[in-house]
Amino acid sequence: MRNYLIYLIVGLVICACNDRPAEESANTIPTGATVDTIEMSEYAICLWPKVGLREGPNRSSKYLTTIYFGESVLPLGDTLENEDESRKYIKVQLSDQDTGWVYSYLFAYPAVLSVATRPIELYRRPDMMTFTGESYQEGEIFAMKEADVSGWLRVQGKEKEKDGWIRSESSLSQDPVDVNVASMLNRAMGESSLTERAKLLQQMMDNSALSVSAFLGQVRTALTETENQLDILENLPDNQLYITAADANVR
Repeated sequence: MRNYLIYLIVGLVICACNDRPAEESANTIPTGATVDTIEMSEYAICLWPKVGLREGPNRSSKYLTTIYFGESVLPLGDTLENEDESRKYIKVQLSDQDTGWVYSYLFAYPAVLSVATRPIELYRRPDMMTFTGESYQEGEIFAMKEADVSGWLRVQGKEKEKDGWIRSESSLSQDPVDVNVASMLNRAMGESSLTERAKLLQQMMDNSALSVSAFLGQVRTALTETENQLDILENLPDNQLYITAADANVR
């Protein structure tokens, strides 16, 4: 009888432990978003790799600084149609409070920056029959624009190449750390210099504020691959040419 009670107590303890919900990882990110839970920001999202901020609303005006893909700027309400250039300019404020003019077509606004946590199918219109055959891949960032269509979200990707609609239950994150990591990774991978790319990636790995992002694994992988390419270049004989797949254009 005594042994029976011991077994019974042990069994109850094991069951209680199994019923306890697993603790969430520090790197857990949202697996979905709905129209009701997303609030459009008053900011504009840069959709081009590099955009110049200028002192005045024209291309000949003094260049002030560079705005990068995924960077948010605050439209100040001033707009100007430059008829000579057939362009519309808007005055914006950067995060450091600097102000200037930018070509409005290169931005999405009002919009909020998002990053795909899993592949997201892109549709031409808010209709399941209009699938484009394209998808946003994990870690790919895009601007989400305001749209009053139940069950759908209006999106624009880099250089507006992926422009369309996604379903509201799509897996995405708007966590500031996640979107910043994804934006910085995109910028680093856009560097043609492997040395500069490795430097930017290493800075991300050394930044403790970014350690909670689930996308840090992609940064680690990119850094390893870049360092491997640099090692190959350093050990390459002087009389040999090294061309990466990205540089090759074979016809």
